[in-house]
Amino acid sequence: MKITSEVERMKIDDDERRNVTAPAMTVSSDDDDDGTHAQNKQHDSDDTESLHSNEDEIEEGRGHVADKRNERQQENANIDGQKFEAGINCPEKIVFVLDTSYGMSRKVFGDEKALTNMTMTKKALEMFIKTKSTLNSKHEYSLIVVNDCNSPFILQDFTNDVKTIMAAIRDLDSQQEGLENNEHKEFAIDPLINFIEGNISWKRQQQKPLLDHTLRVIFINTPKQYTINTRNAVKTLKNMYGTEIFFFDSVSIMDPTVEQFNNAEFFKKMNIHKENYILAISRSQAEFFNCMSRMLAHPMQRAKLRS
Repeated sequence: MKITSEVERMKIDDDERRNVTAPAMTVSSDDDDDGTHAQNKQHDSDDTESLHSNEDEIEEGRGHVADKRNERQQENANIDGQKFEAGINCPEKIVFVLDTSYGMSRKVFGDEKALTNMTMTKKALEMFIKTKSTLNSKHEYSLIVVNDCNSPFILQDFTNDVKTIMAAIRDLDSQQEGLENNEHKEFAIDPLINFIEGNISWKRQQQKPLLDHTLRVIFINTPKQYTINTRNAVKTLKNMYGTEIFFFDSVSIMDPTVEQFNNAEFFKKMNIHKENYILAISRSQAEFFNCMSRMLAHPMQRAKLRS
């Protein structure tokens, strides 16, 4: 039997105790350190790439949102532009209705070298048409003539050619030939309203949300006692105003040497929606041109006429 010395036994016990209670310690070599650092670097690199990837995704998302915002803004701009062009600055169809009765041959404008009403009217219309066509070449013009003896008739149908409409206006002198040196003091406007209703396209196309044109009558006349004698004419006028595209402007050339009629009051009664221009001029050429200059504004943009 082998006897172990006390010293050896104590040493063995210490070794066993040390193996049981001592914490397990891992000592890494230099190679292990390099591997750990490599793993850490790889993790850092992966995290960095992930962060960059997330940033790229965020940036891409922001760009997508910005693109969508720009598209919406562009769509809105296009819509606004369409509304502005088609709803407000849409082309006008302008009907000049000219009184060719004997009163237009009177010399009202000027003193020494007086000009007749018709001569001044042609000059003012030439200025108006040339300027208006410069603003928008798509504007169209038509010419209807009325007098005391004959029913209204179209002297020139709608055209956007300035030379064509001006040639028709220059031909107005021939419309006065043969008129007697007198004129009726009362003028029923019913035939004119019915003529416009039956011969001019004044109805708005309801399926279109925006207006593609407006229709404006500019009636240049001499002093008379204008009347509307039938309910049908009043109803027709209200229907035309109800389309939102119809306007009726009036320019009365007053003559101080003859009996005066209150044309302005009559045309104001026709001004149902208060958007029409009812103007009167007398003797002054500058006043006539100024009057037609006021007429240049688009009827859907201009200010309401003050009393």
